[in-house]
Amino acid sequence: MSNENPFATEEAWSVSSSGGILPAGEHLVEIVEIDGTSTSSGGYPQVVVYVGNDQGQIRDWIVVIPSTIGKVVQLTDAAGLERPTDEQVQADGPGWRLDPKYLSKLLGKKVGVVVRDEPDRKDPTLTRQRVAGYVGADAVKKSDVPSDFPASTPATVGDDDIPF
Repeated sequence: MSNENPFATEEAWSVSSSGGILPAGEHLVEIVEIDGTSTSSGGYPQVVVYVGNDQGQIRDWIVVIPSTIGKVVQLTDAAGLERPTDEQVQADGPGWRLDPKYLSKLLGKKVGVVVRDEPDRKDPTLTRQRVAGYVGADAVKKSDVPSDFPASTPATVGDDDIPF
């Protein structure tokens, strides 16, 4: 342990001005972060995907094992990426790691994300928002407000407009 003061050089965490975690529903989002170097609590390779828009954001931890390959393919297909080549995939225990250069092609891509309220794993009496899946940006229902929707300006009301 060093005697250097870590507080002197550490950057402050930023606070998002958006609405926090995306609520349940379908949302048009942008992939803002992706990391394929992490390992799940169970020891499996995983891809961490962070998506968001002006309504909020959500993080998705995709464990990359045989039973979840479909979700990885769902994400890359929704983003319009070609599927990874043999050279871009490396076996890692019972799962796989994807080449960081391949994953970086996802950054900035617009996709649709389906968020569901699901029981919390540790306390089933609570619910948490979780990413159920990904769809192409054009598949997001028209009723959802897109992330670039302009804010409306409030109308001005004069005293003569008030009915009492």
